[in-house]
Amino acid sequence: MLTEKQATAIWNMVIIPKLEYQLQGCLLTENECKNLMSPIMKLCKHKGYLPSSLPNYIMFDKDLMGVKNIYDLQLEFLSKNLLYFANHKGLLGQLFNIHLKNIQYRYWTSSCIGDQSDYINMGRNHYIADALKLLKNANLTICDHELINNNHHIKKGGLIRLEDLFSKIQYKRWRGTLKNRKIMFLEQCLEVSGRKILKWTHLCKKLNMSTKGVQPQWYKELIKVVTDNDGSRNLRNRYFNMNKDWSYKNNLSIYDEEAIIDKNELITWNENNEVIIGKYKKKSTSKKFKKLGIHWIIRNHNMLEDSPELIKCKGCNLNVKKTSSSNECLIYLKTVATRVINYRTLNMNAIEKMIKPYETLEELKLKNDTLIMLNDILDEKEHTINNNIDLVDRYIDADTKDTLLIKDFIEKLSIYKNLNVILKVDIKKESFEWENKKKLLSSYRLKLEITSSDIMNNEIKDLKFEINIKEIDVTKAQIHGIIILLIIIASSTSISIEIKKSLIWILENFQGEDSDRKKINSKYFLDLNVVMNLIESKNLLIKWKELPKKLVSNVTEQNELYNRTDNRNDEYLKISLTNLDYNLFVLRWKKNIIHGDFRNHVKVHNQLKYKSDILMSHYLEDVFYQNELQEIDWKRTFNFLKKGTSFKTFYTSNEDNSLRSYKIKNFLKILPTYNLLYERNSAHVIIDLCPRCEKEPETWEHIWICENNNMTEYDIFIKSLIEIEEEYKNGDNENLDKFKALRILNTELASFMQEKSKVLILGSLTKVREITRGLFNNKKLLWLKRCSEVEVIEKLKGVSKLQKKRKRDLPIMIKSSSNADNVIDSDKDIKNNKKLKKNDEKLDNIKKEIVKDSLVNSTIIINRHYSNVWGYVHRPNLI
Repeated sequence: MLTEKQATAIWNMVIIPKLEYQLQGCLLTENECKNLMSPIMKLCKHKGYLPSSLPNYIMFDKDLMGVKNIYDLQLEFLSKNLLYFANHKGLLGQLFNIHLKNIQYRYWTSSCIGDQSDYINMGRNHYIADALKLLKNANLTICDHELINNNHHIKKGGLIRLEDLFSKIQYKRWRGTLKNRKIMFLEQCLEVSGRKILKWTHLCKKLNMSTKGVQPQWYKELIKVVTDNDGSRNLRNRYFNMNKDWSYKNNLSIYDEEAIIDKNELITWNENNEVIIGKYKKKSTSKKFKKLGIHWIIRNHNMLEDSPELIKCKGCNLNVKKTSSSNECLIYLKTVATRVINYRTLNMNAIEKMIKPYETLEELKLKNDTLIMLNDILDEKEHTINNNIDLVDRYIDADTKDTLLIKDFIEKLSIYKNLNVILKVDIKKESFEWENKKKLLSSYRLKLEITSSDIMNNEIKDLKFEINIKEIDVTKAQIHGIIILLIIIASSTSISIEIKKSLIWILENFQGEDSDRKKINSKYFLDLNVVMNLIESKNLLIKWKELPKKLVSNVTEQNELYNRTDNRNDEYLKISLTNLDYNLFVLRWKKNIIHGDFRNHVKVHNQLKYKSDILMSHYLEDVFYQNELQEIDWKRTFNFLKKGTSFKTFYTSNEDNSLRSYKIKNFLKILPTYNLLYERNSAHVIIDLCPRCEKEPETWEHIWICENNNMTEYDIFIKSLIEIEEEYKNGDNENLDKFKALRILNTELASFMQEKSKVLILGSLTKVREITRGLFNNKKLLWLKRCSEVEVIEKLKGVSKLQKKRKRDLPIMIKSSSNADNVIDSDKDIKNNKKLKKNDEKLDNIKKEIVKDSLVNSTIIINRHYSNVWGYVHRPNLI
């Protein structure tokens, strides 16, 4: 007969590896995984003599049953494979970026898909989109544009997105139209002043669209949302303040003298605070200007909020025509701060022809002025552009004083090409804010002693400075010290760095590793990647040297002395490194960056999910209600629950299986009592009264205190103490001495076990229940005798095995055994119960999320093993 251990082993060791291989090419939703896992869970529960209603998180928890979940497995390999694709330096990385842009185009969004993937629908034959959606459902992303808003994953073109202005349903309905017209931002629909929205015909001409047809519904809704709705087309203050700093440089059609000018285009610029407009006529013989145009003037200068009427100029001071035989004014079409606009003809048959541009007069002036300012800025920048990246501003976060000191170090080290560096670490425990939480963590003071072998002057022979880094890991702090050192030294420098042997091994292994997949497995992948990029980009020649053991021991002794006296020098640089994931996709959990070993972190994250479910389980609320006392060793508790008749992990038998099943059901208080069978609507249980005493409901607690029991828990405890005493009672003098000491100890234990429990605070329970609760309830003396007695009673009542397997057909008519006369209205009560269950489920989900967040912060973020942390978490009380 197959046991639960054997079924679990076949699933975990045989079937799961094959499924993982198949899942490399397709992805499953959470519901699909549940449906696939359903027969496996039924089989494992059945073989383990466990009820089918047992929560799945008990089966999935590694410390209890240890059944592997397909959905968790999928998240684990996605967290590694997806980042391998994204950060690949070859064609694979290029293809990944192309796919990201395709997803952005498909859903017509400007946001980074690696950060915002809530609107992605799964099952659209797009592997990367489905993978990002699955990770997002687990609060995992590969980018964060709230911190890295200058990265290239976001589409640029404005600050106010139309998808944020419309509702989700509206944007989904109009997304196709907006995609065809290539409109994504509100700024595309505004005049250059940023104060008014464009007329529909003006927008059509601006985007080279046809003006035929009526104004679409989405544009009417946009006007309704962003304007004051008084007919003036003025933006509301909130939207104007959001986009007032937006640059319109990309929205201006700059005039190119070499390009062909369309017949419906005008050339315009501002000169002496006046708008000059010309229409191309012919080529020019001038050496300075290549084209001549007919001068058009504005008929009415007072119509600022409307398109101006333009008529031909009959002659002015700009006229360059030598003869005056015709009433035509020709002007040179300038090339500096000049742009192109479209126009339409008003009256073709009139004597005096008039045209109107697709811009208001105010917009004409402001756009031309903007172009003049942009042209001046570009001229100034031509002399200041530098292709070298400012590494200090990119990576180092420090106050103004420390930043100036760093730049001073850069200047001092710029003349040296051969450096020797000794990196020492001084550790001090102090409390500081970490991820918005105050924790007692280590603060590392790094001492960098830099000497040069080719001194050009006698002023500086060596340079020493200290850096204070707040980190959770001494190795990571040392790597950050190396990053700061590589930032401040000059390019093409030969440098020798003395560090600990363990750190040399990490650096050389990472540098010599050819496989990018194996590099991702490193715990310090992100930090080491920055080190290698700096070495490569600055063309540095580095030699790693082991720090002498004498020097290491001296530093350790100094650290101990400093920790006792706390008389350190306060002159040091306070520095933290930011944006280390620049140009990298890195796994994040709720904006918290994970520096490496992504698959293992997701594996721990999945385990914490089940731990939070156990913490919030109503089966165990009496244990975890006041959890800060930590009087329970959960590691040993779970080992005890998993162990059957043997300590061997792979040993299994029917007896072993039966004992383990009893322990788990007893721990969760789901032994088949009448109270539990009544809640499950068993056909043979009409009321939940104890069948033996018929005085109280037979709950889990009642089993051990029922008056029909031959012995109580306390009696069993005393009996076990007496049995131990009997072994030493009759013997030599040495045994008699042990007997006397044991008698005193047993007396103290007996009185101690009668005291009130401080752990199980739900009810007035004694400390003997604190020991027996879920771990040791004598199966032979209490539970098996109870089962045999109940079986006899049920046979006398004529209850058959078939009745025990059936469910009650009629709805429950009695609310509880304590008030048998209280008959309920079944239809109303069922509806109310459904509503209450839904509300309770929502509240439980919120509580579980709070507990899980607390667990993840204590493990993934602060780098502590979950087995030492999860038991300290409080159950949140939400009202």
